[in-house]
Amino acid sequence: MPSFADANSVLSGFVPTDSEEEPKTKPTGRGLSAPTASRKFKDARQLFHYGVKKKLISENPFEGMKIPPQDNPDRLVEITRQVIEQLLKQIEEPELRLIVVLARFAGLRVPSEISTLRWRDVDGENKTLHVFTPKTEHHSRGGRRVCPLFPELISYFDAVRPSDGNPDAYVIKKHRGSALNLRTALDRKMSAAGLVRWPKLFQNLRANSLTDLAESHPIHTVCQWLGNTVEVAMRHYLVIKQRENAGPGSGAGRGDNWCRFTFTRQIRNADNCKPEDQLPLAKLHLCFWPASMMIWLIQTISYAIPFHQRPYRVR
Repeated sequence: MPSFADANSVLSGFVPTDSEEEPKTKPTGRGLSAPTASRKFKDARQLFHYGVKKKLISENPFEGMKIPPQDNPDRLVEITRQVIEQLLKQIEEPELRLIVVLARFAGLRVPSEISTLRWRDVDGENKTLHVFTPKTEHHSRGGRRVCPLFPELISYFDAVRPSDGNPDAYVIKKHRGSALNLRTALDRKMSAAGLVRWPKLFQNLRANSLTDLAESHPIHTVCQWLGNTVEVAMRHYLVIKQRENAGPGSGAGRGDNWCRFTFTRQIRNADNCKPEDQLPLAKLHLCFWPASMMIWLIQTISYAIPFHQRPYRVR
């Protein structure tokens, strides 16, 4: 593995070009996607920033370069509950079943967050789940958050609960750590279930969890549960479902849920509303229209009457 001394020697021999040609925003010839190219650009920019800081080079050639966007909405797909049920029928191992439902219904990151989950973090009395996120450990909350213990998870937790009741024991014992290739195991189960493998296996499970929760809870609350910001959720996690692609006039997916109308940037469950409840604000004109017409009529007549003949003139 290269050391910092090797990096110093490489940077000290680097000579920035004098060409004023506009730098390319995406490497060519390797078939890299925009998010992958963005990560490589950021890594290179950080490396050369280190060189400038240590005075190994005079300037950072990547400073001010336009970075491609990291979001890739084309790889976000809808994973319905029916698909998850079909997949769980092919999985016999209780731990692997728990991992799938934690990612799909609680939005836990795999493998980082499931590997740190202990039994003391599962509070059945208060129906809460305490999650530690190494990714955000440097934040003010130390990478810890609390989310509800959703009803879909309880039976799967009971299936792997140890008999000794040790609160310090890890919930996931076998499938722990980043070295395990959980994708290969799930690929086999998906093939056995006749399912087509979706891209970004675990991130799409987390994205669908956030999308479902945002339909019935405020988006800022859901983001606190899942440990990301609203901006990140809007760019990287919210999934457009098939009923939403059908359009508002298709009648698909309508239910008995009321719409949420707020003045904040929030997900609206408009597709699950009754037709008569879908746009209640737009129907307010039916109530105020007669009063508005009466006021307009009075004003029009008043201007037609001479001032000295008006019965309500000020004396």
